[in-house]
Amino acid sequence: ADSLTGGYTSWLLTKKKIDSLGALKLNISDTLFTNGYTTRVRDRWGLDSLGALKLNLSDSLFANGYTTRVRDRWGLDSLGALKLNISDTVSMLSKKWSITGNSGLDSTINFLGTTENQPLQFRVGAASTWAGELNPLSSNTSFGLGAGQLLSGNTNNTAFGVGSMNNTDPNGFDNTAVGQGALQNNFSGDNNTAIGQGALKNSSGINNTAVGQATLNLTTRDNNTAIGRAALESANGGDDNTAVGYKAGRNFGATLDDTKQAINITNSVMLGSNTRTLANNSQNEIVIGYDAVGNGSNTVQLGNSSITEVKTNGSINAKGAILGYRTTSSDITLTQNDYYIKAITGGITITLPTPVGKAGQRYVIVNVSAVPITIVPTTSFEALGTGFIGSLNSDSVLIIFSDDAKWVLENKVI
Repeated sequence: ADSLTGGYTSWLLTKKKIDSLGALKLNISDTLFTNGYTTRVRDRWGLDSLGALKLNLSDSLFANGYTTRVRDRWGLDSLGALKLNISDTVSMLSKKWSITGNSGLDSTINFLGTTENQPLQFRVGAASTWAGELNPLSSNTSFGLGAGQLLSGNTNNTAFGVGSMNNTDPNGFDNTAVGQGALQNNFSGDNNTAIGQGALKNSSGINNTAVGQATLNLTTRDNNTAIGRAALESANGGDDNTAVGYKAGRNFGATLDDTKQAINITNSVMLGSNTRTLANNSQNEIVIGYDAVGNGSNTVQLGNSSITEVKTNGSINAKGAILGYRTTSSDITLTQNDYYIKAITGGITITLPTPVGKAGQRYVIVNVSAVPITIVPTTSFEALGTGFIGSLNSDSVLIIFSDDAKWVLENKVI
């Protein structure tokens, strides 16, 4: 009304108060702030030095049994809207999100998030540090301190872990990074997958897959796959490589030297811990086996120097073969790695290994000296033609093979 009638002498504005605990109260008596209450609610609100709205609770007004604080009167209604409860009960407290957990929620109406097509960001600490974002506009998802913080111009990227995809160029799309620093500095790279701390940390390539700490750490090229800690760690100048194993493809050279890091290898495969190419710029080199070293571009290496035998149940079809060659001027015992043996000094003895378990093993023994040499079998020979009596004359050739039980004389040329 324009005036107070019926004996009412106080405006409602002057009837609202807060008690000493900050609870909002309404004085419904006919007198104005009886019992010494003189401060109105509106006089309790103000701006601090930074412009923030504050409620003054400094004195002991409204202490007559009022126990509910203003902050305990705030809550969420059934639609999630923030409301102030001015009743004597605090039933709306059950609608707020509690730091000790909630109950009685309905997932169809209760949720954390936004109700408009805008990103939901996570921030922590006094400095409100970026901790991730769910962005419906770009389809980017990130979680972790600094994760995906600069993904504003990119789409369809996923970053989980502190600093993952933290410094991504606006031209990077469809990347996945999981782990601290994974794909951290992704400059224009697309379709990359990095799992592990520092995996693909400094990348501008496309279609790369890195699984393991520091894998493909420096690559700027495309279509590489590395699985295992530090696999292809330094390869930043080659495409279409595959490396599986601890430090597979990280180094090059005949001996393992961490200062010799393979940078420019292409179209190569390294399977096994510490497998490496022979040179830094190898192409189409395949190396298989623990600590195995390749033989250069366009070669295949099976196993390291400790491997003595390669077996298969099938046939080997090759356009050519390089077999073992040895010259000798002293007594020797042959091994599975020998094939062509040339005796350049007479009077020596060549001892054959057991033929058992070596079916198909073949030796060609040539005596180019002027004095006969002695061949010592571990089992008797099968006589062919005139047989063999254990001596090979000057300028003569002996060809034998194993039938898995004994050495068989294939030919003897005198």
